[in-house]
Amino acid sequence: MFNKENIKQLKTTITGFLIMGASIAYPYFQSSSNTWIFGIMFCVGLALLFLPNTLISSLKKLLSNNSDKKF
Repeated sequence: MFNKENIKQLKTTITGFLIMGASIAYPYFQSSSNTWIFGIMFCVGLALLFLPNTLISSLKKLLSNNSDKKF
């Protein structure tokens, strides 16, 4: 019924929703909120929602294989 790829997609979608929810709730719970934190969290949440998992996994591989620290 559930295939491994579907579960991975579901996990990234739920994580994206949680990060977007946290970014929206952040200004309400902080008295002096930083708009950069809101913007970055919101963009990461949108990326997790709309980017395909193959692109996310290739970005993770690129960052983990960056042993010479060029970026």
